[in-house]
Amino acid sequence: VSGSHGASAPHRSYSDGGNTRNDDEETYDEYYTSTNRDDQYADDGGKNSKRRRAKRLQLLVDVLNQAAVAKQSLSQFEYDELHNEVNHENESKHDDEIEAGIATALCRLLEAVLKMSNSDKEIGKICVDLELVYRCSDASRDESFEAIGLELIPLILQVLDRCIDGTFKREPEFILKRVIKVFGYFALLKSARVPMANNSSMLDGLVKVVNTDISSMARVDAIWTISNLAFTDANRVKMAAHPGLVGALINASSRGHTETRNEAAAALMNLAAASLNHDKLVYHV
Repeated sequence: VSGSHGASAPHRSYSDGGNTRNDDEETYDEYYTSTNRDDQYADDGGKNSKRRRAKRLQLLVDVLNQAAVAKQSLSQFEYDELHNEVNHENESKHDDEIEAGIATALCRLLEAVLKMSNSDKEIGKICVDLELVYRCSDASRDESFEAIGLELIPLILQVLDRCIDGTFKREPEFILKRVIKVFGYFALLKSARVPMANNSSMLDGLVKVVNTDISSMARVDAIWTISNLAFTDANRVKMAAHPGLVGALINASSRGHTETRNEAAAALMNLAAASLNHDKLVYHV
């Protein structure tokens, strides 16, 4: 790690290509009766269709906000309607969802639902749809992070902790993968990397996921998130000094499947771009 890379540019970052990691296709039958609705946009080129969708999104935002204020969950029908609207792979449609305020309203509802008892299913639905909405463009994601990012991160960390400590009983592996992807999407943003790395609780959460055996895909995405955060000069020294982070990456680089080892090696190389980290990485001190 400390060889020829020295203080040179970091090894790599997925942000170079602006791509998100949507590489594990899964069904949502555990949480929803609906399916992917990409086909609903086949004739969506006209202004009337766009206006109709804008009205639907606004109605959904109103429903979400009302539920959050009342500290109530949505009905199954309302959750299905929301999921039908956001479960697609159309980036511009996700941009519309961000602009309409869907992510902000989901954040408010998640805050309320986390305080309810026996709410695993509702928490899971919210996290699934948040991850889908954040498959938007970098520009829209940046706008959303500026508006609610620092508020949303602690809420996601609560979900993450519940998945890892066993208190989240309903498909914890599935939900852990969803919430880690949200962190990964944020870490693609240059504007988000410093405030994320400054959040020691968030780094703690990433280290927990790297060390857990609950989900190998969540582990890979957590390492990927660390690697992107370490792509920023200002973050490398503080991240290498964070308790357990370097050790978790070193362990991951020597165990698990090939993708885990490769991602861990890339993250360590990004940290090694700061010369002040060389002793830490070589001697693991």
